[in-house]
Amino acid sequence: MIGVWIAALSAWALGMIRLVDHARRRRVVDAWRRGGGGGSWDRPLPGLGRPYRALRAVGRRGRRGRLPGPPEGGRLALLVAEVSARLDAGAPVETAWRAAWERAGLEPSFTGLDEDGVPVVIRDLSRSPCALSARSLAGVVEALRSRGPAGAARRRAARAVAAACVFTRALGAPLAEILNTVADGVDESEAAEDARRVASAGPVASARILTSLPLIALSAAWAMGADPWGFFTGGGAGGACGLVGVASLLGGHAVSRRMLARIRASSEHVDSAIICDLGVAGIESGASIPRTVEALGTAIGDPEVSRIGVELRYGVGWARAWDEAPEVVGALADALQPAWEDGASPVPLLRRAASQIRGRRAADARASAEELGVRMVVPLGILLLPAFLALGLAPIVASLLGEGLGIFA
Repeated sequence: MIGVWIAALSAWALGMIRLVDHARRRRVVDAWRRGGGGGSWDRPLPGLGRPYRALRAVGRRGRRGRLPGPPEGGRLALLVAEVSARLDAGAPVETAWRAAWERAGLEPSFTGLDEDGVPVVIRDLSRSPCALSARSLAGVVEALRSRGPAGAARRRAARAVAAACVFTRALGAPLAEILNTVADGVDESEAAEDARRVASAGPVASARILTSLPLIALSAAWAMGADPWGFFTGGGAGGACGLVGVASLLGGHAVSRRMLARIRASSEHVDSAIICDLGVAGIESGASIPRTVEALGTAIGDPEVSRIGVELRYGVGWARAWDEAPEVVGALADALQPAWEDGASPVPLLRRAASQIRGRRAADARASAEELGVRMVVPLGILLLPAFLALGLAPIVASLLGEGLGIFA
């Protein structure tokens, strides 16, 4: 009899796994193809008042474009391309930014340029918002959402645009051409982020399903007439099963979150490929390699990179100047070294370096997701299998054996 119940419960759990996994995969892929969906979330629910409307507005903001709000990476790339087109048509810099920003209906309102030629709203987007300083519920939710991969991608895109503005101000390079280059880089970075999200959808769904199995088994025990609460609070073996199950469940949840956060984490620094693109723009504008490197350090806000440019200008050797260079400019250093030492043209090397960086991202995201799916099997199996047995099967077995045997008393 016990074997029949266990077989039935296992078959039901496997069916639930396949159903939830299939629904999760379809939802992720559809959202990736369409750029976000609506569904029942968009239908009004009466009686929930202003908090619900604020949360719903934040959820739709930037994803569907129906409500004004801060631009995501893709919208920011379109905005930058429009600014570049207006500059090519002869508009002043501030006028071009203001017209493009107001036409898109974005928030917050455009307030001009700062002393470096960067729009103040772009500078604000590049900073991490603080939930404690928010003045509304929508602001609190937006600050919390910005801590995820999408928020990091938006800050990275905003910092790339700000770096382009500072770089052109420092070298006198044409802003319109550089903004077009940055827009292409932001679009590519968004595509790589989408590839990373889709590639990690499988491990994310597997981790959530495995984590929910002990809770599903616990619900099944209640549905079958067992008394899990009385079993766990009765002391003895029941109390031990409860402690082991809860500890294993919490441990599996913590491990899965840590492993998933590691693969889904994205850097907020200016993209290395965009740095190479800016280097091409600086060289083609007539600046020397030391002056270009120094301006890049100023643009990305890294004094170490600026120091390298200054040392090269004063005759310090290449190896010594780049000895403690940040990792984000490693590709830039490799592309500029033949030009500095042998007189080769740095432009083809910089373009090739940027192309290689962009070409490896999607493959790296898929490989990392596949490796994560393999690495998660052992720790989650070790932690969640005891939780499944202790929280789900143990109360059922105790109920079937009956209290008269005194085994679980």
